[in-house]
Amino acid sequence: MYKIIKIRNYAATRDIELQNHNTNTINLCFDDSAVVSYNNFDFIEEGTVYDCKMELLGNFEHTKSDSNVIVTILESDVLIRNTKYLKVSIDSDIYYILMSDTKNFTLTKYMYYHFTRIDLIQVDNVIHGDCI
Repeated sequence: MYKIIKIRNYAATRDIELQNHNTNTINLCFDDSAVVSYNNFDFIEEGTVYDCKMELLGNFEHTKSDSNVIVTILESDVLIRNTKYLKVSIDSDIYYILMSDTKNFTLTKYMYYHFTRIDLIQVDNVIHGDCI
């Protein structure tokens, strides 16, 4: 569960600051759900707690560097609507990575991942329109 700390609105998108109730980790997530669907995350409010799923956007790397993190693969082929994801953890925080990001890589329990953005892909029972 995640508490919405802050919502920063822009012309068509927004940034949402979320705090994990179990780990207290704060993530800044990108939300463009209103751009792609009428069934979007516009209902969320600051100070309210929701069940959220976040996608890491980036790429896997073969070696450790200062710009990547070690992700633990918890589950593969997780379906969110019709899109396949890896369910991963960074420390105790759970994230999702597109299965298509694994091409040219053999899945192992621990992998190096360099991400540049975190996207909000599900809030309670509402799934982002890009998860087709």
